[in-house]
Amino acid sequence: MSLQLSFAQASATGPRAENQDALRLVTPAPELAASKGYLFALADGVSQCADGGLAARASLQALALDYYATPATWSVAQALDRLLLAQNRWLRAQGSGQPLLTTLSALVLRGRRFTLAHVGDCRVYRWHAGHLQCLSEDHVWDQPGMQHVLKRALGLDQHLLVDYLEGELQPDECFLLLSDGVWASLGDQHIQAVLREQPDLQLAVDTLVASAHLNGSQDNASALLVKVEQLGTANLGDTLAQLQQWPLPGPLREGQVIDGWLTEQLLSHSRQSLLYRVRDGQGQTWLLKTLPGAREQEPKAAQGLLLEEWFLRRVAGRHFPELHAASQRQHLYYVMREYPGQTLATLLAEHGPLPLPQWLEMARQLLQAVGVLHRRNLLHRDIKPDNLHLGSDGQLRLLDFGL
Repeated sequence: MSLQLSFAQASATGPRAENQDALRLVTPAPELAASKGYLFALADGVSQCADGGLAARASLQALALDYYATPATWSVAQALDRLLLAQNRWLRAQGSGQPLLTTLSALVLRGRRFTLAHVGDCRVYRWHAGHLQCLSEDHVWDQPGMQHVLKRALGLDQHLLVDYLEGELQPDECFLLLSDGVWASLGDQHIQAVLREQPDLQLAVDTLVASAHLNGSQDNASALLVKVEQLGTANLGDTLAQLQQWPLPGPLREGQVIDGWLTEQLLSHSRQSLLYRVRDGQGQTWLLKTLPGAREQEPKAAQGLLLEEWFLRRVAGRHFPELHAASQRQHLYYVMREYPGQTLATLLAEHGPLPLPQWLEMARQLLQAVGVLHRRNLLHRDIKPDNLHLGSDGQLRLLDFGL
């Protein structure tokens, strides 16, 4: 089930000579929307800089084009942060000594979650069940007479500080992005009244923009409204991030059942991980990988294990082990299929050097596996004989990512 949205936008120059606001909506193909989400952004160029309109338009264009080219293994916030930092450097390098400046608020909706990146004095509101909530902070000075002077903006400082907010989506809720030319003139009560009286999204944003200028706004006025019509399926990366709080299963004994898995034996025990052979309800053998108890309090250990699972699911193919859905699990581990065969380390220990044709075939398969990873911007940090499994069918599989 995919995330279903409806949206509308409006912008007006007002009494200004030029509209230096910019809006951007990106609704990609379904597959890309599932992995990267839908992007909605509003930027308000600073009129006192060299070219505020250019700063706003260029920043949104760069964000819209580059966000969908970032690695799928980056979180939404990580991708936005990398891009905004790069855009900040670009803006500071322009303008012949006077940097280009703009505010920017970007909202990404993906699956069942939202991510907000915000710098400046545009506002992002959440409208649900008759309640209007402002999600953003106005980055302006609070001294008398300076309430409209920005203390944070793209291009303003060498070290950009962006506010990020993430949360769960709700059915039928709306997100509203407004430039200060709208919210400063109308106020929250007026905005709330318009949203209540105008269920049609386009009429609502048109009314907000027109009302701002009728109410005396001397600035450009822009509004972008997004409604969540239907929640999507939870993104795998988001889901795994929430599972880091799961407890470890602890040392498993032969015959012990955990989350429906029957433990047969411990196959390997290292400082990094534990590997057990287990059976499912149909008697099929699988391998259960978890962390030793000594790593329970280790920072990022759980995240590393879950990211490894995420990576393996994203690169599913003959060069990598098949993972079980394990939908009933309540502990920190993942389950992969057990293949007949042995690791390259065991093979070398038992048989010594292998024939050259066999080496060449394994090298060919290893290059194919690494190529699959690199095309997805994934780097395997622990390729060694212990992590290369040669199946009895002659298939080479790449194991542990070394996270």
